[in-house]
Amino acid sequence: MAEAYFNSHEITAKWIKYYLLVMAAPFSLIAFIYKGQPNNFNIFSLSDTLAIFIGLSGALGLLIALITLNVRLDTTMYARAVNGVRKFFWDKEREKNKSLNIYLDESKYRVLPDNVKQPKFFKIGDLFWLTLLMGIINSFYLSIGISQMSVCREFVPIVSQKHKLIFFSFTAFHIIYYLMVKLRTTPNLKCVLIAFII
Repeated sequence: MAEAYFNSHEITAKWIKYYLLVMAAPFSLIAFIYKGQPNNFNIFSLSDTLAIFIGLSGALGLLIALITLNVRLDTTMYARAVNGVRKFFWDKEREKNKSLNIYLDESKYRVLPDNVKQPKFFKIGDLFWLTLLMGIINSFYLSIGISQMSVCREFVPIVSQKHKLIFFSFTAFHIIYYLMVKLRTTPNLKCVLIAFII
């Protein structure tokens, strides 16, 4: 279980690397296309190809963000499981010492916790800020991609006019999903749908 715990940290780091690669792709393509004419680039007047590519990058980033959240949830569950095993053996030792009237100062021997409710699923820590950062980046890509497609501009003009609303909606989705996953501790499709509807 301890090995699985450390492996889940490595998996999270790998997914973040993939995420950074995906997010860098649109900028690399834009730099390549407009390298001789940077003044012609306008982020609010993109070609359909670029808009679709940026939107797909945002959608892929959203999926990677959800995967990263779930992997980190698994990390917390493994840590709790290790604490549970530790608690089992410490409880046996405590019972034995109590029956023999032996006092043992655990602080001299026990360094790691034996509380199965630790670490907490919900805390304002590195994962919250990572989720917020991914949410902002993904939402920017999705709002630009969706609002700049000519199909949206022609048939659903309100979408292209309300790109800020799209941005804030997707950012809120990331945070709400994070909160739902942390409070429920078991992410599922229902969580995703409820978070998206909210």
